[in-house]
Amino acid sequence: MLNQVGEKSLAKGDRVHALSDFREAERLEPADYRPHLELSSIYSSFGQDRQAHEEYDWAVQLKPEVRNESAKVGSFRKNVRK
Repeated sequence: MLNQVGEKSLAKGDRVHALSDFREAERLEPADYRPHLELSSIYSSFGQDRQAHEEYDWAVQLKPEVRNESAKVGSFRKNVRK
């Protein structure tokens, strides 16, 4: 549910609220890789590479297939994995 709220915030271009939404989703659903993946992308867009890298690693730890799962992953993986 909170992932969807975060996605709506992103669709509106509101990365600050999306960040908050995905942090809450991460807190409430710690085994779900998706909030970590979204947070990685948001942190990367803010230039917070260390946090982006940590969230990406959590997503991969929870779901290893994430590395090759989508074009979205590939687009920010390049930024996170310099």
